[in-house]
Amino acid sequence: MGVGKAFINSVIIASGATVLTMLVGIPCAYGISRYRFLRYILYLLLLTRVFPPMVIIIPYFLIFKELHLLDTHIGVIISQVTFTLPFAVWLMWSFFYALPTEIDDAALVDGCNRFQALYKVVLPLSLPSLVAISIYTFLGSWNNFFFPLILTRMDTKTLPVVAAGCISGRGIMWGQINAIAVLMLLPVIFFVFMVEKGMLKGLTTGAIK
Repeated sequence: MGVGKAFINSVIIASGATVLTMLVGIPCAYGISRYRFLRYILYLLLLTRVFPPMVIIIPYFLIFKELHLLDTHIGVIISQVTFTLPFAVWLMWSFFYALPTEIDDAALVDGCNRFQALYKVVLPLSLPSLVAISIYTFLGSWNNFFFPLILTRMDTKTLPVVAAGCISGRGIMWGQINAIAVLMLLPVIFFVFMVEKGMLKGLTTGAIK
């Protein structure tokens, strides 16, 4: 596979995993932070991080094969989300939990329902933190090697998998590996610089009262 195609695959998979993680994680973390009886979900999510990827890759492979999701973007995205989502939910929960519930109550009194209170009031206040979490999610998916290696064939190989293919019994193609490494760094650097301000605010939120 060409490096250009692998680059496009990496962008699609990393972006898709980030968007899906945030879409699912935001309402999940908000609900857990506001309803105490949902706290057990946090520990269930944490349990998914206990198992190393090589333990669950065979069930993943068999399930995706039956669903015809092998060597597809959506299949790799789903596999990435299963590991990025617990981390994101735990971080977002801590940020939402730190916000006073009086903010939600004021929005409800003004006529908002719970979802409107989330998207119109809570999210703008948590935006810097969410930006920081989205960066970590994107980087984690962008650099992931194991799942794309097992779940892709030819059409959806990512840059890390293509870079690994430059190492064989006949030698190591250092030129190609270096070129791919630089290519992998460029969008990450661009992404971080674009949202640097929001990331720094997110990382320091709550540090100074």
